[in-house]
Amino acid sequence: MRAQYQDAMAIVRALGKPDLFITVTCNPKWPEIKRCLLPRQQAVDRPDVTVRVFRLKLKAILHGITMGALGIELIEVARIHVIEFQKRGIPHAYLLMILTAEDKPQTLES
Repeated sequence: MRAQYQDAMAIVRALGKPDLFITVTCNPKWPEIKRCLLPRQQAVDRPDVTVRVFRLKLKAILHGITMGALGIELIEVARIHVIEFQKRGIPHAYLLMILTAEDKPQTLES
């Protein structure tokens, strides 16, 4: 864990401060998860399904951010992310994105 922290700080030192901080949390009520559960099962009973659906949704969110879902197409220079598990076994991710100089937010509106 310490080595990963040092790697992340080296990236920040070389490329500058992150421009975006994004948190993505898994919702155990997503239909993709509920569809795979047996009667009386909960999402925490099937971590394999929960993690797989979360990973697919996270990839879709990242693809949407970089390919223009926000109305503009963003070009990222670097991405640092960590995936953690809550006490209930539900995953969530923290992402730091460093954008190119042209894509950095310049005003509050952009």
